[in-house]
Amino acid sequence: MEEYISSEMNNQVNVIKPIIEQMNKAIGETDKLYLEGASKVFDFPEFNKIDTARNFLNILDTKEMVIDLLNTGFAKDINVYIGDENTNEELKDFSIITFKHTVGNVDLGTIGIIGPKRMDYSKVISVMKYISKKLNQQLMPRDEEENEDG
Repeated sequence: MEEYISSEMNNQVNVIKPIIEQMNKAIGETDKLYLEGASKVFDFPEFNKIDTARNFLNILDTKEMVIDLLNTGFAKDINVYIGDENTNEELKDFSIITFKHTVGNVDLGTIGIIGPKRMDYSKVISVMKYISKKLNQQLMPRDEEENEDG
């Protein structure tokens, strides 16, 4: 009888544990996503094609996909993916530039730009570096900033 009860309890734990994990994940979700300027992409001729425009909007509608995009990358700060370099087939018509902003060991979030493959990469990267500098100035006390500069 003891063996049977123990076996049944283990089976119940195997069923209940994944449910609890998913509930905790949903309750504790901390990923916040802010989308700005999405309509400006339609000023580019690449987005005159209805399939490309629809695909772009589908990507933005899928929060999990956008969060995955922002969380990928091997570089410490700026990552650039052009067309077929994107692992997701739905992204092959676009370029993505992501910038993970950290101060010390604290991840403060990621900024991402999704646009046409012919975007001005140097300008976008320069803007991201400028944003990083301004964020660091806001977050870092003056004396630490001076010590960092030398």
